[in-house]
Amino acid sequence: SEVYRSAMLLKKQGYPLYKPQPQEKPYREEGIAIGDVGRITTEGLFEFLFNIFVGADNSINEFCPEGFIPLPPYNPDSRDVSCEILESPAYFSTADVQSDILKDSMLSRFKMNFNCAGTTGAILALPNGAQRQLLERDSQLFQYVVQNAPSWYAHVTGRLDRRLENGDLCLITGHYKTTSWGITSWSTPRLGQESKLSLQAQLDGTSYHWKCVPSGSVPNAAESKSHDEPDKPIDQTVFIRGWSISLGRGLREQILGTTTVEISSLDEFK
Repeated sequence: SEVYRSAMLLKKQGYPLYKPQPQEKPYREEGIAIGDVGRITTEGLFEFLFNIFVGADNSINEFCPEGFIPLPPYNPDSRDVSCEILESPAYFSTADVQSDILKDSMLSRFKMNFNCAGTTGAILALPNGAQRQLLERDSQLFQYVVQNAPSWYAHVTGRLDRRLENGDLCLITGHYKTTSWGITSWSTPRLGQESKLSLQAQLDGTSYHWKCVPSGSVPNAAESKSHDEPDKPIDQTVFIRGWSISLGRGLREQILGTTTVEISSLDEFK
């Protein structure tokens, strides 16, 4: 996951999630949403805690802070939100990866072949493309975070009993979502070895999966996985945009009363 994260951060699309799947119930079917507050786990999953645009009486905000007051909801169809469609097929990878994409006219699906020459690298393949949403209105959002971040940390480390390092809390302001993806990353000390991978539809056309070409050519240190549910809601989040929220000199001092809050982009989050 560390190899994958380091490689995909260089693509400047946001913070890459090694586990794009939405968190299990009581979370919503559509997965990550703008306004979500949570943390990124060491496994590369975004753990949802509450949403700042939803009231305390909403079922997804079951564990919101005491006395929680949400922000007024934004209009997703207004200029407050920018949208972009990443046409299919698409992929992001390290620089030493070459691709060859073929369309299967019988299945109306894509076969994505990759030659991986480097000793360390990663690929994110998006056979059905992706959709991006980004909240552009942020001045009110910034002041809201500054006012509430200390109580959020106290709530999460207290009532929710989560262990947090300073800077672990994140606020989502945008995301790249899809229905199908293939992820692989590798690290090997063997120099000069070229590996071949193919992400292709199964014979019945039901889902995508990785295949080694030829079998066994991928380094032992590689890990590959895929997901494909084109008929379900777009709930797989491959990149998140937003803020990493820090509490100045140290979590303990801030919870005891200091209110200095620092905010930085998730693109720079390590």
